[in-house]
Amino acid sequence: MEFASHQGTFCTAARAGWAANLRVGDIHGRADLLERLFSRIDEDLKDHPIAETMHIFLGDYIDRGRDSAAVLDLLIERAKAHRMVCLKGNHEIYLSEFLENPGILGAWAQYGALRRSPLTD
Repeated sequence: MEFASHQGTFCTAARAGWAANLRVGDIHGRADLLERLFSRIDEDLKDHPIAETMHIFLGDYIDRGRDSAAVLDLLIERAKAHRMVCLKGNHEIYLSEFLENPGILGAWAQYGALRRSPLTD
């Protein structure tokens, strides 16, 4: 199973009999696409029940898109019902470092801290 959408957001599931690992990366503030992806995953799991799934998020939840906060809220809510691992991407690392050292804003800005994608505005 493979899903593809805007700017590299993707999900693949490697089914091994009783288990599936769902991998998702590069959400970049696109809560709208993440909601659609969750709907498609849920439909697939309903149509093809699997005893156990692990949702693995590869980072880059924030920046560029319209609603980074909503992306984080969706991930937190999803974790209440699914086994999940959320890794930090470079955007989350920059945010954490910025909170300790605001002087890195210029470096973070190169990765989208101060801009949105022209496709999302």
